[in-house]
Amino acid sequence: MRLFPRSMLGRTGLLIALVLVLTQAGSLMLFSKLRQDARPREIVARVIEVVDRLQRTAAQAEPEARRAALQGIAEEFDVRLFREGEVTVPALNLNRPLLGRLEERLRRRLGAAAKVGFQAGSGGTLWIGMTLAGQPHWLVFPRQGQGLQDSDDWLLWLGLLLVIALAAAYLIVAHVSRPIRALADAAERIAQGDPGAVAETGPEETRVLARSFNRMAENLRRAEADRTLLLAGVSHDLRTPLARLRLGLELLPAGDDRLKGEMERDIVSMDEILGQFLSFVRGQDSEAVRADCNLAALVREVLEHYAGREPPVLFSGPETLKLALRPVAVRRLLTNLIDNAYRYGAPPIRVALEAQGDDVVLSVSDGGKGIPEAELARVLEPFQRLDSGSGGHGVGLGLAIADRIARLHGGRLRLGNRPEGGLRVEVGLPRGRLGSSGA
Repeated sequence: MRLFPRSMLGRTGLLIALVLVLTQAGSLMLFSKLRQDARPREIVARVIEVVDRLQRTAAQAEPEARRAALQGIAEEFDVRLFREGEVTVPALNLNRPLLGRLEERLRRRLGAAAKVGFQAGSGGTLWIGMTLAGQPHWLVFPRQGQGLQDSDDWLLWLGLLLVIALAAAYLIVAHVSRPIRALADAAERIAQGDPGAVAETGPEETRVLARSFNRMAENLRRAEADRTLLLAGVSHDLRTPLARLRLGLELLPAGDDRLKGEMERDIVSMDEILGQFLSFVRGQDSEAVRADCNLAALVREVLEHYAGREPPVLFSGPETLKLALRPVAVRRLLTNLIDNAYRYGAPPIRVALEAQGDDVVLSVSDGGKGIPEAELARVLEPFQRLDSGSGGHGVGLGLAIADRIARLHGGRLRLGNRPEGGLRVEVGLPRGRLGSSGA
């Protein structure tokens, strides 16, 4: 499993997410520290102020007036003061961390032991047990829940803010990476022979890049059209004098049959070469895609044309195997591969068709000498023929045309020598649907 993403969207999004998470974690730690310290200090200051006033009043007031004076100070600070036994002390929570720190600070400031407890409900009430003028008292501070309750609501808010920040970061990165993804898809289409344009949207930099890319694609389209027109015109024009030569041979009087036969074979060879030129320059991308084409039936249909040839072509495959493809183009591909096997290989010649995961693999193999490993990549290029070939017609376009058709379907043509001898050509075709005007 690959943990680190490969796409720019994934990598940038992961980086931003890590930065946000680390920033939020640091903010959380700082906020937690400040929260733990700030509110208890405020409460301690208020408690100490009240206790100081009460202690001074208890020490200075006359015994008969002490009670009223202490109550007056309590009312002044909006707190309540009870003698031990005047009030029923409720069940207090004595284990909260904030209470422990408050009790420690009170003990340190007052120089005497102080009992601190917290009563939940009604906003939270703080109870402090202390001694005034030798008498135990309870000092009650109502509505202190905001400072002493260990509520986790703030964690939910921080989590919500983190989710919002991550969603915003994803939208920003997706907005930036979408034009680049469109450029990558357009470049892939160019590699498959369909130089389409991309929308000039997004930030200024990506718009400039898309504009330059569209100009490049248009130049490629024009160059391809000019080349196709030139080669098609030359091939078409040469067929007229070839037809005249063939007609002239038919009209020649009986004579040297051997020379006449050689001339006829040369004319047939030239006609086949021109046919390969036309197939190569015209391409197959204008053919409509059939979404449910039975490739197994199509292969058997092609093999029927080789039924009377020796050696026979052996076939193995399912009865039905449907996928989206261009039937005429695939027929051309298979015909080129079988013709090459007859021309340059040796029996047995086998055609196999099988499903492998998300791909369909069509293979043609023979029992000949194969191709040197160093030449396997070169023979897929146009006009490349091996010097060790066994003769025959052609200019080295058969495999190039088959490779172009495979790439037109989003697949790939692979060459390899068989361990037992001979060449094996595999064509992997994806099961996914193809567009109707280009791969």
